Amino acid sequence: MPTGSRCPSHQLLVIGVGNPLMGDDGVGVQTVRQLLQQKLPSGVTALVVSTGAINYLDEISRAETLVAVDAVRGNSPPGTIYRITDLTQLAKIRQGEIDSHTCQLMAVIAWARTISGLPNTVILYGVEPLSIAPGCTLSPPVQKALPRLLALLKAEIS
Repeated sequence: MPTGSRCPSHQLLVIGVGNPLMGDDGVGVQTVRQLLQQKLPSGVTALVVSTGAINYLDEISRAETLVAVDAVRGNSPPGTIYRITDLTQLAKIRQGEIDSHTCQLMAVIAWARTISGLPNTVILYGVEPLSIAPGCTLSPPVQKALPRLLALLKAEIS
């Protein structure tokens, strides 16, 4: 049972998840950094949370809708973009290979819902990585997917 107020501070919160020091795992962080360079609609907030979603529990628990962007392995070609609205699908896509920051994100969402009953809606945009290995650059197929991913996010938040 929620113990906090159901008064959202954010209509829609976009978060970039991942480790920008691990190649394609940084796609969520890089995408949200690019999104932050643009004017966001009223009621929309964007944050780079990297691998520390727990540090943003307060913001997540005050978001009506949460949109997370991360690398997601789904056995499709690198650069494939996924839109997941049912978090149980994420476990199926990853086939038991959920990494620590995504497990943490799902736990943070559960804690946020316990605190406030929010977020009501969770959407995950995932991009199939080519390589998650030390390095600060995205692989060519993931880099090529960024403009389309940004367009999808803009349409989502409009």
